[in-house]
This record gives sequence, structure tokens and C-alpha cells, in this order.
Amino acid sequence: MEYPVAILAQVSSPVQKKQASALHPKVCSAMADKLLTLYDYDYVEGGCIGTPPDGTATDDSFGTYATNYLILAIGVAAALPIFFNPRAGTLSKILGPSFFLLNGLGYGVAGYLHQVIHHTAEFAVYALWFKTSYVAAVLGVLAFHMYSNYAHHFSIPETDCCKACLPYLNGFAIVPAVIIVAMQVFVGAKLLQVGVYSVVVMIYALFTFLRAGGGAIDRVTVVGIVLIIVGYLAQPVLDPICGDSQSADCFSQCPLPAPYFNHNAMFHLLFAIGLAVLGVTLSLHPLETRCAQQFEALV
Repeated sequence: MEYPVAILAQVSSPVQKKQASALHPKVCSAMADKLLTLYDYDYVEGGCIGTPPDGTATDDSFGTYATNYLILAIGVAAALPIFFNPRAGTLSKILGPSFFLLNGLGYGVAGYLHQVIHHTAEFAVYALWFKTSYVAAVLGVLAFHMYSNYAHHFSIPETDCCKACLPYLNGFAIVPAVIIVAMQVFVGAKLLQVGVYSVVVMIYALFTFLRAGGGAIDRVTVVGIVLIIVGYLAQPVLDPICGDSQSADCFSQCPLPAPYFNHNAMFHLLFAIGLAVLGVTLSLHPLETRCAQQFEALV
């Protein structure tokens, strides 16, 4: 889920939007018969000899959008067992499925954008889609932030002074999410804001589940969270050597088999695996089962 958001500002004038709209069907029809379009695979496989072809700086590779759709499928598959789990109460059935379904929606929309956008001028045409993708992802992460707060709340003794902290913790979760959503909607879609917010929340959730005391299941939950964090970080770390700017150099410095499977696809795959792990653990150990007596049977 990576898009050069600067393009949105560059083609925001009415004239440019009109040009983008006019270009859209022409470009799509010219490339409709190719599975992979803007990364010129003939040029890459030929050793990047000569001047790079025009229009090779947008990632519409199959590996990228297929792994986006994988996240969508896992999100739906993970939400259903929690929703129909007889041991899960209202909190688990709201926050758990919201986390999975909203992330599935956000990344599913991103997959669609990776698949259909074949020219930088088209970013303005799909501006609302970008906002939908980013807002859904932020709200999904917010749901997991609040889920982590309740996991901590239900895991500590009634006499612990932190027991009264839950409203404040949820307030601290909601306020930044609302600010970022408002910025996405009213200022412009910015992937960097979504990424930083998501990493911070997942690191918080990591430490929350490390100390929640849920035994083996919580330790597996930590593994899922770590996979998601590594995925988040892998994308910007690998972008300089696997990203769009390297298409003219045949992605020679990239350790991945780019452009067929690049840094975006790696991020999505790690995220999908982590999401699947969380789907299993959150279904096996809903919030409502978190009490000291039941923890002993899980260790």
C-alpha cells in the first residue's frame, strides 16, 4: 500500500484533473491486455539496455496487489470466528472484527488501486479511493489499540491502581486516530502519517501483550504483532533499493525478486501472516476469558 502522495497535489487543479480524467480510459485500454503493465518487464528482463521506457514509476505488479487482496481475504476469514465465538462478549465481537475487517477493507482498496492505476496522472481521479483506504486502515488499527487496552485492563488485579486508567487509555487511543482521519479527509491522503501511527500503536500493543499474562496464547499474539511491525518497517527500508526509482536499473540492488515481488509485496505478505496469527489467537482467547483463574490453564 504505497502511493506517491505528492502526485495528488501535483494534479489537483481543475485543468489537470480534466486531463487526468481524459487520460484514464486511453491508458487503461492500451494496457488492458497485459497482466503487469507499468514496470516494463521486457526492459528489465533484457538487462535494462538503453533509455527506460516512459511510465515505469507506478507499482501495478501482480505481487503487490495480490498480497493486498490476501490481506482482505484473511481479514474477513479472521473476523468471522470471533464474531460467532460463543465465549466472546460484546467487546471482543466489536473490536476484534473491526480490526480485521477495516484493515481488510483498507488493504483491499489499496490492491484495487495498485491494479487499476497505470499512470501518475490518474492519482487525482482516485483521490477518494486513497482516502477510503487510509481511513479504513487507521480505524482498524484504532480498534486493535482499544482491544489492547481492554486486554491489559482485564489482566490486572482489581486492586491495581491502573484499573481506573482505562477511560484515559481509550481517550489517548481515540484522539490521535481522529486527528489523523481528519487530516486524511480534509488535508489529503498521506501514507506516511498512517504508517507512523500504525507502527506506534503496534509497538504499544506488543508491550501490552508481553505483560498481559495470557500464557502461551499471548506469546503467539506477540509473534503476530512482531510480524506486522517488521512488515511496516521493511517497506520504507527497502524502498530505496527496491522501489520505483530502481526500475531503470533493473532493481539490481534489491535482495527481492523485484519487480515481480518487491518491498510492497514483502510488507503485505508479512502483514498478512501476522494478521492470520492474530486471527487465531484473538479467537482462541477473547477478551472476556481474561481472568487470573483461566490464565493458569493456558500457561
